[in-house]
Amino acid sequence: MIEMKSPFLRRQWHWSLLLMSSLFLNPTFAQVSQLEEIIVTAQKREQSIQDVPVAITAFGSDFIEDHGVLDVQDLYLYTPGYTAPPNYDFIGLSSIRGIRSNDFGYGGDPAFGIFVDGVYQGRTGASMSSIFDVQRVEVIKGPQATLFGRSATSGAISITNNRPVEGFDASLELGLGERDRQRVLATLNGELSPEFFIRGSFLSHEIDGYLNNEAGGEDLKFRDIEAFRLAARYAGEQLDATLTYNHEERRGSGNDRHQGATARFESDLMGDESFIENEHDTVVLDVTFSPTEILEFQSITAYRDSTWDYAEDFDALAIALTASPFLQGQTSELFSQEFRISGQRESLRWFVGASWFSDDVTGYIDEQVDQGFAFTGVREGFSGQPFYELGLYDGTSEGWSVYGEVSFDVTSKLELILGGRYSYDEKELEIFLQNPATDPRNTTASFPCACYLWGLYTSVPVVSQGDWDDFSLRASASYRFNDDVLGFFTYSQGFKPGGIDSFGFDTDDPSFRRFFGFDGVPAGARPKVYDPEDIDNFEVGIKSMWFDNRLRLNLSAYLFYYDGLQVAVNTSGAAFGIENVGKVRGDGLEIDLTYLLGEHWEFAAAGGVSNTEVTKLRADVTRIAEGDRLVYNPKLNGVISSTYRQALSFGGQGSVRLEYVYQDDMMGTNSLELDDYGVFNLRAGYVSRSGKWGLSAYLKNVTDEVYFTNGTGARPFTAVVDLVSGLGEPRTFGIDFTWRL
Repeated sequence: MIEMKSPFLRRQWHWSLLLMSSLFLNPTFAQVSQLEEIIVTAQKREQSIQDVPVAITAFGSDFIEDHGVLDVQDLYLYTPGYTAPPNYDFIGLSSIRGIRSNDFGYGGDPAFGIFVDGVYQGRTGASMSSIFDVQRVEVIKGPQATLFGRSATSGAISITNNRPVEGFDASLELGLGERDRQRVLATLNGELSPEFFIRGSFLSHEIDGYLNNEAGGEDLKFRDIEAFRLAARYAGEQLDATLTYNHEERRGSGNDRHQGATARFESDLMGDESFIENEHDTVVLDVTFSPTEILEFQSITAYRDSTWDYAEDFDALAIALTASPFLQGQTSELFSQEFRISGQRESLRWFVGASWFSDDVTGYIDEQVDQGFAFTGVREGFSGQPFYELGLYDGTSEGWSVYGEVSFDVTSKLELILGGRYSYDEKELEIFLQNPATDPRNTTASFPCACYLWGLYTSVPVVSQGDWDDFSLRASASYRFNDDVLGFFTYSQGFKPGGIDSFGFDTDDPSFRRFFGFDGVPAGARPKVYDPEDIDNFEVGIKSMWFDNRLRLNLSAYLFYYDGLQVAVNTSGAAFGIENVGKVRGDGLEIDLTYLLGEHWEFAAAGGVSNTEVTKLRADVTRIAEGDRLVYNPKLNGVISSTYRQALSFGGQGSVRLEYVYQDDMMGTNSLELDDYGVFNLRAGYVSRSGKWGLSAYLKNVTDEVYFTNGTGARPFTAVVDLVSGLGEPRTFGIDFTWRL
């Protein structure tokens, strides 16, 4: 049992420690330096982040390296408005500005898209890949249907990898630490001719778990990653083509579940093992043809093959009580093609494009329920024994879109942007739910139902189809008050297509009990098709530089209206079902500040305040209520840091950075309140005089804060007790060595 400290005392101690560190690190002012310019490509061309009328949090390669970022989930502590569970390779629990997708089935889409080198990465566990040998990562907030498409309803995360470049270059990063942490990142870049370059990179990362499994078996919250990337590039005067192959194998823990706010974990899984495994291969051909200085043609062709398997102990008990073990897996093939033409002339910039994708997925969901407890609805005589239910899935999702945008300088100070995207999506999902009586794992001659997930079985596979289309608009006006201050207003629309429920069914038979029946699916029953989501977003902001580019201050305020929110709900009986439950209103304020005091000390702060409210709700929905905040939507989150750099007398440069990250309390699933938390991280480093090698040491979670990032409240057929999960990493020490040619 772990005793949770007083939030008030914890906050006072944290702020006091940060203040003392800032005073300690504050040097005598030295010669004036300037902040480096941040380049982003959110608007399909390279621009300074200060010129883009969009709320963006951008991370360069140095940040990724210094903070040990492995994937996009690790960025939530440093991105206002973004929440995610740590060490968890599934984006369904992640949200941007409170909007997320909690559909863990096969017929839906995430609330935000992950794009690597312009390529959509797919859904559920298939979308997660490691971040290594990168140029930058951009978290682009607000609806991005025009710029990115593919369900970028609440935002998009764009990862740009390093491409092969001229010259010869090599680097090696080695890391060691507690819990047998071992990290190797090697990169090699070569020039074969003045126009032909190659690049290769390899990542190996291993670290043991920090959550003790009291029932035996492997400890949870471990990571085991191996990945490599090979790229070849031809860069001629007019033609630039890059072919990239990426392979990755990831293994980690399934979602950890704890009874109440304790650190106790027990598992009844096979071999007492909870895991998530992901393997994928990706091939991308990016070709750019520039016949003139003002016209460019680009083609991005991509193929991604992935497998994903998952095991979780849902009820956190040493017996199989509710949906435990829960097993899920899938194989998928994603093919995409995008063409884009862009141009500029004097005060006019524009692009038009077309894209097409096809995503084929085959999956399964397999779980065990122990009927030793008298659940309502279970026939007499069937309690006291476990039973199993199995669902098999085969689905296809295809779509295409055409899009374009025009940017025009009305005057030297005023810029107007107008763009839009028309998209068409169609889906088909086939489901076969095995009769539990024919499952050889069930020892009883007959079983009443598959009670937990579906409440029914199918004698033959059943199929549903759906198609949706939409036109989404983006309009923006930005005004440059002077060379250093830009103000903007943006209106953007977002669209997430409808989907096909993996758990709920529709039927014309009025006697069919949709979510909890004792018989097979009646004739004519089919998987439920649900409607799209739509969002209208209004945003105003200021991007500014002050004091000779030593202070960068960016502010953004937003207001959105969401219609047709897709939520996994309990409308009756035991099962989950995806429903369009109603309307949501949200607003917030985000700030990003970096202040360089002379050449030694840098102060940075980023934070966001977010409010969401369900304004209209269907009467039969029971997991949320009108007036509720959206789940996993903290009112406040942010980070504040202090960095000191100093040239040393014996050569080279030393640095010390102390940071404090904070996340406010928030509501988890089934009205479970998750406490706020704050974490201190400390890092000290040395870079040699030549800049070719460096050594650093870090201490994460200095005060050993205990915190959880998600959870499920007690509810029949869902959880018999409050379950918290996503236990944060404890105090952890490590060292990193870097060498560059």
